[in-house]
Amino acid sequence: MGQAASKGVAEDVIQIARAIASHIGPHSSCRTGADAAAGCVEHCIRLFDRSIWPAVAWRFSALCADGSPLLFDFSSADDRLRCACEVAAPEVATHARLDLAIDLIAELGGALPSGALVREWRSLQAKHTLRWGAWLGIRHDGAHAMLKLYVEVPREAIPLSIPGLEAIVPSSRLLMIGYDCTRGSQEVYFRQPPMSEVELDGFTAFMHADSRRRCVLDEFASLCGLPAWAALRWTNYGYSIARETPASDILLSLFIRSRSIGDASRIRRQFLNSVSRSTTTAAYRSLIGDVADEDLPDHGMVSLIARKPGEIEMRVGLSATALARLCVTR
Repeated sequence: MGQAASKGVAEDVIQIARAIASHIGPHSSCRTGADAAAGCVEHCIRLFDRSIWPAVAWRFSALCADGSPLLFDFSSADDRLRCACEVAAPEVATHARLDLAIDLIAELGGALPSGALVREWRSLQAKHTLRWGAWLGIRHDGAHAMLKLYVEVPREAIPLSIPGLEAIVPSSRLLMIGYDCTRGSQEVYFRQPPMSEVELDGFTAFMHADSRRRCVLDEFASLCGLPAWAALRWTNYGYSIARETPASDILLSLFIRSRSIGDASRIRRQFLNSVSRSTTTAAYRSLIGDVADEDLPDHGMVSLIARKPGEIEMRVGLSATALARLCVTR
């Protein structure tokens, strides 16, 4: 793929961003709001468009199964524009990406993490092999951009201990830390390897101890098409833990890759069935609502998030390049 072809991908993705932005939340009727949201994503797209390695600029990332450095997230709870992206082109060293992510947050007008936190993250990554280094998440409602920094935790590193955000069971492996630039809070993300009987009992008890978490587990089992104990034992999944304030209850999410489920049509059906009364998922429906089952793109990381009792937010992540390719060929 040469420079011209790379630029063509960027232009196609920008059009997708603008199409999604046209449906954003309470400001969807405001053209300037949609332009602001799409412009925020467009700023990030230019990072890849200017790459000196155009042949790999749109297929180098670990963010998506097809290597796209940008994905669009869709939520069953709202119609905001959501995406996650690499913070630099493929030629940039992985260990440089954390500092570049901080620069990008500043460019987009986000509140920066404290110098002490950044130094902790740098120390965590130093002298260890990194796969991706740092990513940036963007949520835009047409008026404001809410940014989230994702910091990779190397396998060999001694993990940071964040009070109140401890692993549910000892075998959980910390994968990354999420920093919410708006709230100034952290979220920890774990991969869960196969558990022993004792750990499985402990994990299940933790999920059943709270009505919101119990609902997440039920939804997770339904998504996997297995009883809850079998889904926890035999699927490749992870979870995250966060607190809005140090004194607030734990907010828990379960994650599973679309490929682990192996049925994109079931994911689409469950996503659309999860839509709350306050949203329409208009962007998702307009992009892939009528795509044939066999042509559905990979739905990336599927997230189930505990909100209020009886209400589970479901999110799916679709590669920007896959969406662009799909729209070009339709």
